[in-house]
Amino acid sequence: MTSDSLDIVPYITIRINSADYTERSNYNGVFSLVCRRGDTLNFSGMGYEQKSFVLPKNLKGAHYSMVQFMNQDTFYLPEVIFRQEIPYGRDFEYAFRYWDFDDDLIIVAKRNTSTNQMEYQQYVLPRSGAEAQSAYLSNMSNRSGYNNIMPTVNLLRVPEFLNAWRTGKLKRKQ
Repeated sequence: MTSDSLDIVPYITIRINSADYTERSNYNGVFSLVCRRGDTLNFSGMGYEQKSFVLPKNLKGAHYSMVQFMNQDTFYLPEVIFRQEIPYGRDFEYAFRYWDFDDDLIIVAKRNTSTNQMEYQQYVLPRSGAEAQSAYLSNMSNRSGYNNIMPTVNLLRVPEFLNAWRTGKLKRKQ
């Protein structure tokens, strides 16, 4: 419950430190969990200060009910900048021809697409997962090649094999 207006606080996270166990309250702020005497319960939720409660060691009985008051906490989200949507398809052609861009943006675009910058980014930026996997498999196949050994099946010589078979040149000599 909130400490100022006694409103229900839904979906609060309850963590038992000693058991490394986490539970979440329902929409009505109700939760049920098993813990030991002396355990510390940590209550946390988005927009509320974190609270801790230590279960007394001298509790009588097996069940315990409690109400935890939560204080609202002011938090600030990072700044979000909304930009115009990037056009696709026919809209891109129209935008490319008729939209006006600031000279600063054009200078930045030219700088980012220069040959030196592209080569620098090629070496500095990490490969994507798909690109790294492709490079690894390519290297493995190159390493496990025939190493200048004649392949066991030369598909270019299949007609020659068939002609030798028809004419009987492949029969065993006795």
